[in-house]
Amino acid sequence: MDILYLSPHPDDDASWSAGTIYTLLKQNNNIFEYVFTKGGKGTLNPNLRGSPLRKIREQEALEFRKKFHLAKLEFLDYYDQGLPFNKKIVSEILNLLLNHSFSVVFAPYHKKSWLKNHIDHINLGKAALKAVKLYNQEKNINLTGENQNRGFLPLMQYHSQKPNCFVDVSHLSYKIYHYMQDVYRSQWHTLMTKLPLRYILSYYYGRYISSKKAEGFYLSYPGTKIKIKKDVKIKYG
Repeated sequence: MDILYLSPHPDDDASWSAGTIYTLLKQNNNIFEYVFTKGGKGTLNPNLRGSPLRKIREQEALEFRKKFHLAKLEFLDYYDQGLPFNKKIVSEILNLLLNHSFSVVFAPYHKKSWLKNHIDHINLGKAALKAVKLYNQEKNINLTGENQNRGFLPLMQYHSQKPNCFVDVSHLSYKIYHYMQDVYRSQWHTLMTKLPLRYILSYYYGRYISSKKAEGFYLSYPGTKIKIKKDVKIKYG
């Protein structure tokens, strides 16, 4: 299975979907990740902001790809805290979808939430939602009836405060989460302080699907009439 993962910044993969990504990779799925900014403002040290930090975070992301064997990791040249929602970025995502047969798209949630209220995340979520909607409308316009679930591309959005889909990660330990985030050393000041909370959140989400631990996503099929059953359970492991 080929999977498209859209990240506003380096580290958003391990930060929001560590258990899901780790499990998918262990099941020999292919993850193609596109990082839209290099996160040049993500530091408390003013002397590092800008080009020095972008280079550091780029190398960290490339190390992540090598360590976990991602099929592809590519950067787009947008500015940290300046990622727009416009026709250009929607077109870029749509072209990715049209030029490769992905089974699922992961992207940030497109609305403000108590988990994340960053403009880059919100705008990329909006762009992904629009692009997947256009893709589904273009590729599957003639599918009806019993075929309506065939060929449609699902969108799974991370850090939604109202998830309706849960990936079972009961088989993973706290060490795996730490291991996934370990390469992003420049971001330890935020990642390692939030890691315990996110791990605890996995226990909370697990309750929705009668599982020990889970990661929550907002699942939809933009551009279709498919209704999502509440509390969908996905078990990759």
